[in-house]
Amino acid sequence: MLKKILFAAITVSILVGAIIFTKLGQFTAMDEAAKNMVLPPETVTAMLVEDKQWEQTIIATATVTAVQGVEVSAETGGRVTQIKFKSGSMVNKGDVLIQLDTASEDAQLASAEATAALAKA
Repeated sequence: MLKKILFAAITVSILVGAIIFTKLGQFTAMDEAAKNMVLPPETVTAMLVEDKQWEQTIIATATVTAVQGVEVSAETGGRVTQIKFKSGSMVNKGDVLIQLDTASEDAQLASAEATAALAKA
């Protein structure tokens, strides 16, 4: 029994020693390779210097909103016949901005006036 334990201990010691010896050899080889390694050259871009005028403008995309604005809506619906302003232009209170088609309302008014005239007669 003692011989088997002694044999196993010697075998394990030899295996551990072989592994340590192999790893030391690998580390030594890596150290030598690192010492002999040559770094690749740095990449450099060269240009000729030119004298140019510095541009004082910056091109950018932005959104501009008015300090004061108004939403315009009609009290009645209808077909637009004329637009009396340009987008972005200044307008004043009371200005006519859009002309609606009043032909239908004019016809209804004429009919009502005729009916009223007939009723008076």
